[in-house]
Order: sequence, then structure tokens, then C-alpha cells
Amino acid sequence: MGEPFYSGKPPPSRWLQVLALLLVLALVGVGWFAYRRVRSVNEDGAFPTPAITPLGSPSGTTARAESSIYDHAFSPTACPYRPVSVAHSADRAKLYGNLAVIAGADADLRELSYTEPVETRNLTTAQFKAKLKRSTIPRNEKTREFQRVYGEVLELLRVIPEADDYQELVTDVTTTQIAGFYDPEKKKVFVPGSVTDPSPLDEFVLSHELEHALADQVLGLPIEDSSAAIESDRQFAARALVEGDAQLTSIFYAINNMSQEELAGIASDPTVAEASDLEIPHVLERGISFPYEEGLNFVCFLYGRGGWKEVNRAYRRPPNSTAEIIFPERYGKVEPPADPADPKAPKGWRLVELSASGALDLLTLFEAPNGEVTAEPSGVVDRVRRWNGGEFGIWSDDKGRAAFTITAIDEPDLGGASPTPHMCVQMQLWFAQNYPEAAELDTGNVAIQGRDLGDAIALLRCTIDKPDIVFAVAPDKRTALALVGVKPVSIAP
Repeated sequence: MGEPFYSGKPPPSRWLQVLALLLVLALVGVGWFAYRRVRSVNEDGAFPTPAITPLGSPSGTTARAESSIYDHAFSPTACPYRPVSVAHSADRAKLYGNLAVIAGADADLRELSYTEPVETRNLTTAQFKAKLKRSTIPRNEKTREFQRVYGEVLELLRVIPEADDYQELVTDVTTTQIAGFYDPEKKKVFVPGSVTDPSPLDEFVLSHELEHALADQVLGLPIEDSSAAIESDRQFAARALVEGDAQLTSIFYAINNMSQEELAGIASDPTVAEASDLEIPHVLERGISFPYEEGLNFVCFLYGRGGWKEVNRAYRRPPNSTAEIIFPERYGKVEPPADPADPKAPKGWRLVELSASGALDLLTLFEAPNGEVTAEPSGVVDRVRRWNGGEFGIWSDDKGRAAFTITAIDEPDLGGASPTPHMCVQMQLWFAQNYPEAAELDTGNVAIQGRDLGDAIALLRCTIDKPDIVFAVAPDKRTALALVGVKPVSIAP
């Protein structure tokens, strides 16, 4: 632990020095759209720490970070840093131990007090990776079947290449993108590396994870217990609050306690290099970064409005949706999202999973139609401003085939000061961009757009005079029509 590289309030340039080394790249979970946490696969309830990458990494995170973090979360007015007068010298570390010093610094910075010591499990890198890999292995036949169907759905959505093995992708991402995690059930922090003599990366990771433990002890983590296989949009929004809180605390920790040389040591750590080398589909990378980047932006909004007390209040009243994370000004001022009508099961099909989806899910699709990032994030985010509820359904038949539905509700009152087009218009634009080579299907119905994907049929039903939007992909026309709520005769042969 070196001497902090400033005294008093750090100038804006110091923020950029820290940010250039602490850009997030971490696995939050794998699930809806390949990034919602599939509960039966990953560590139940675990809160991982980012494997940090420097700006300019090939992961694709850089462009969005410059807009969502630099321009918003880290302006001096959004997250004004308040230094604490606590000495964290090498002598104190020798006297109390590095772990105690990091935990104490977190408590001082976060203005909370631990109620009991935090148990920290220090594993070798090999042990840590083995533990992460075990967490991705399906635990039973039902889970394996869900993974298979889910992989097919992601391919039909064009968010992962058809050649990619979904299970292998999950394992690769999990074992390379997690640098540590807090288990709220066991109340333990698990980290690779050294606790007694931590590297700069170990130190930052410990600060992040110990803050999770601190918040859990004092505030309670606002993550609901659920038997659902996929984390809902509301739960993912709560996770963004928790991760954004830990991010802000650990960044404050780095500014207050780490030297420029130590920050440079983070960027050169082999763990960071390994995380940077893995090419991740945009849909995975988006969900990996969202709780840390937009979550940080959300927490900075609260912190700028009322300091840590305002952040603490959010734990008692977590955000209702990822829309409130993306548009923090909505938090506490809008009603919870509406509940769309559930699609009816086609004959011979069963519902595998139905989960509340959110503005983030559509935003991720809009950012990368056909799996390719095509626009600057700042130009895309307004396209989900009128989102007011949605669901994602996964279906399977007795032949083992997969189908899925995405529903959304448009609310013009959420459009903001500048008029924003109907969500139907936004979905129609994405629909055309996502399946550019697919033959158009004559539906005989102006409310329905269709594409013949060769091995499946994609349908989008919506009009600008109604709030409901339904998108479905199924192996045949009859099933796809049933899922969007239309009789089969509506499509010409």
C-alpha cells in the first residue's frame, strides 16, 4: 500500500488517471440474453469483483465507458470526492494486517461500521478458477436441458454466433472475467492472490468485495430470493445498485490509498491481460459491464444528490427496473413497470421460463443488431426511454425445438422533453437490422412484420396506436403466429 497520490480534493484529471486503470470488465451472471444470472448454474447470490482492464482493451467496452462513466458518473459534480483523514501507511499495515486496513478504509470511506469480522478465503489462482468452473457445470438434467434450449434461443436472436457452444462460452467468461466474489449466504469473501501481501489488483478487489460484506451487514443486500432460473429485470437493477456502490467505494479507496505506481500495477497484472484477451459477444459484455458502469452512474447520481445517506435509502427502496438505472432521474418518481399479457402456449409447446425483461434488454439489442455494434451508445439510449414493462419467454416442444417471445409496453409519458418515437418504431428498425438477409414474409396484416430465417420464422406484432409489442421466433409459422396472438390464416402461404 503506497501513499495516496494527492492531498485534499483530487482535480478532475486525477479522476481520469484512476479511471484509465479501473475500467470494468466483470461477469455478473449468465442468463436472459446471455447475461442475466442463471441461478442453477452460477454461484447462488455471489457478487463478483471486476477483472479490471485498461482503456483500449479489445473487449469493446471502451467506447461506452467514455460516454457513460466519463461524461456522467465521474464529473466532479456528479461524484464529488470527500477525502477522509485516515492514515494507511505501511507501518499501520504491519501492525494490524493488510486486510484490516483495507476493511477499515472501506468503513471510513463508506461511513458505515462492520458489525462483525468478515471471513476471507484466500485461494490459489488454480483453486479459484476451478471453483468458478464448477459453478458453471449444470447440476442436473433439467438444468442441462435449459442450457441447451437457451443456447438455441440466443442463436435465433443472432446475439451469439451459431458456431459457438453456449456452455463453453459461459465457462470461458466465468473463469476469465471474475477476480473475486462475496457470497452473501456464507458471508465470505473469496479471492485469489494474497491477503497478507496483496498485489495492487488484490488490494482493489478486496476493497470491492469487503464493501459488499459491509453493506450486507449494515444495510442488507436488496436481492430477492427466487426459485426462477433467470434473474428478473428488477433483481438485476438491484444488483446494479449493489455493484455501483462497491465500485464507487473501491474507486474512492484507490484514490485515497494507492499510489500512481500501484495503479499502474493493476493495469499490468496478468489477470487483467487474460480478461482483455477474451473476445466476448456484445450481449455478454453488455450484461457483464452494466451493473458496474451504469450501476456506478446510478449510485453517483444518488451520492451527488444526498451523499451516502441517499445511497443507503436506496437499499431500503431499490430501483424497480433497469430503466431507472439507465435514467436515474426516474428513480422514486415513476410507477413500477406495467405487466404485459402473457403469451398463450401453442399446442404441443410448454413454457420453460418466463421472466420480467427490461429496458436494458432492448437497449442491448438496439446497440448491436445481428450481434454487431453499429452505433454510439449515446445515440441509442433514447430509443428505450418509453419502455414501461416487458417479459421474456422461453418455450420448448416435445421434439426438443426452441422458441421464444419478447413483449414490451410503450408509455408516451416517459418520452422526456423531446418527443421520442413509439417503441414499436424502435423495434421495427431493430427487426430489419437484425435479420438483414432474411426473406420478408407476407403476413397479410399491417400490424405484423415477418422474416423467414430458413430454420425459423420471426414475427413482430405492433402498431403505433397501441402500447403492446410482441416479438417471437419459432421453428414454424403456426407456432410463431400463436405466440404473437394471431390466427394462422393471417399469413399467406
